[in-house]
Amino acid sequence: MAGYIPEHKIDEVRNSANVVEVISSYVNLKRAGNIYKGLCPFHAEKTPSFTVNPQRRIFHCFGCGVGGNVFRFLMLQKGISFPEAVAELAERYGIELPRVEAGQIKAQQKTKGGLYKVVALAQKFFEDELWSQSGRQARAYLAGRGLGEDLIREYHLGWAPAAWDSLRLFLDSKGVPADLMETAGLVRPRREGRGHYDTFRARVMCPIFDLDGKTVAFGGRLLQEEEQQPKYLNSPETPIYHKGRILYGLERAREHLRRLRSVFVVEGYFDLLALKAHGVENVVATLGTALTAAHLRLLKGYVDHAVLMFDPDEAGRSAAARALPLFVSADLEGRVLVLPSGHDPDTFVRAEGREALLASMNKAVGLLDFYLDRTVARYPDSLAGKSRAVQEILSMIADVEGPARQELLRKAAAEKLGLSEESLRLSERRQEKSGSEPRYLVEQVEADFETDVLKLVLLHPETGRTILTGEIESYFEGAAAKRLFLALADQFRAQGRIDTERLVEDIEPEEADLVTGLMMGEDGLEGEDLSRVARDYINRFISRSYKRKSMELSKRIKEAQEAADHANLNKLLEEKNRLMKEMNRVELNGRML
Repeated sequence: MAGYIPEHKIDEVRNSANVVEVISSYVNLKRAGNIYKGLCPFHAEKTPSFTVNPQRRIFHCFGCGVGGNVFRFLMLQKGISFPEAVAELAERYGIELPRVEAGQIKAQQKTKGGLYKVVALAQKFFEDELWSQSGRQARAYLAGRGLGEDLIREYHLGWAPAAWDSLRLFLDSKGVPADLMETAGLVRPRREGRGHYDTFRARVMCPIFDLDGKTVAFGGRLLQEEEQQPKYLNSPETPIYHKGRILYGLERAREHLRRLRSVFVVEGYFDLLALKAHGVENVVATLGTALTAAHLRLLKGYVDHAVLMFDPDEAGRSAAARALPLFVSADLEGRVLVLPSGHDPDTFVRAEGREALLASMNKAVGLLDFYLDRTVARYPDSLAGKSRAVQEILSMIADVEGPARQELLRKAAAEKLGLSEESLRLSERRQEKSGSEPRYLVEQVEADFETDVLKLVLLHPETGRTILTGEIESYFEGAAAKRLFLALADQFRAQGRIDTERLVEDIEPEEADLVTGLMMGEDGLEGEDLSRVARDYINRFISRSYKRKSMELSKRIKEAQEAADHANLNKLLEEKNRLMKEMNRVELNGRML
């Protein structure tokens, strides 16, 4: 699973990584005794159920059931592979991983590591061009928008020259293969003939960063508008850039969001930069896409509510309205600030100033009221018009996760429409929704003591020799518990000990969820004779098996008696007698309680 990374290097990275430190980069954690808690980044919740245990170096969410170690957190949070998570943490903690063989380099040129490097080179090129003679007009443009040099340098703004191949020639000189440039979205193949040309030309460039501060993509604004050329151009999606999972400016705004517990959400990078230039720190921007559930999961770790400041045109209002089911599903309060006609956040703050912007916050409308008012107003004030509005609202409600949230929305909609809740409920056409259940549900385990014995081994690995060699595999009735027992037994046979941190890397995700859930709790066995406890558990498994067989035989004997099936009755009585003798013999040998 680890590819070319040696096991001892994985151990070194795992032992060096601080699970609280790493996860705190993405989740707002608060200490609660010996553990840390926060809102889960993997599902919508209002009450923190996401827990990190620094002693056991694991995390677990008691809401959706997902859990694991520091590697798995990064894999889930960033959508990366296990080797990529190891490599990222190795870089973070200054651990050198072995170089790959020369023959492997070409195969890895399109990996995320290669893309990060080529995009970083492009950022440096654009930035240097801005401060060169060729960037003079671009600097004047930025100054005209009220952006000072400090802010320009903080956000590493740049300039893409008008030539067709300036960046390509620069990257060529650095030995970057053309196919890697193309994968990064920096060049495009020529329609005729061979070769590539620059994607971004004659544009002011805004690097886009991930939460770790690494450059992953670019947004470019034409300095002089041209026909058949979009004013704004963003990088295409790549293995390191997914616009639905990145908010521009979040990596710099996180501490302000944590402190203020609120965020302004705008539609573009220049709106954000304008607000920043006027001292508004708690602001992020979408990147040519509507808000997504992933965006809100990112924000949930830092804020309690968000104010949408989209353009006051129809597209901006529609984008705000479409965000309602996402906000409700995420249990995040949302409001909409409708700016005066002719203004976007950039022009408004430059014309009116920061204080006027903050004062206008009092006029922000709740997202639910905004959506309902807008939806009702879009249809004629007639029976047919109201019916169409109802159908649209009910369709929106169906997109919201959870029956309780849907019921609250139904009540608010009924009041706005002047209808009864019952009439809405009767007219509702529920849509079948796929994927509405949490991704990481742990399979229900048959009996509590089956998970209890697994918890004993996980929290007290010294009991593994007794329990894992006790031949109780066949006695498990819960499928999830049995799979985990077998994984523990396999590891014990191979290594002679239990290593829970390696275990969660080697087993299936659902089983890893079960491991971390069990390990987050305590068992109250301090000071107890653990060897005796282990033997007691083994005896309970055996005892349950005999009792179940005895009950089944008793049931069949009764049925044979009622049917006057004397031949079968005699056989069953003999079998019951043999079972009782075997139970007595096991008890005499001390194998049962």
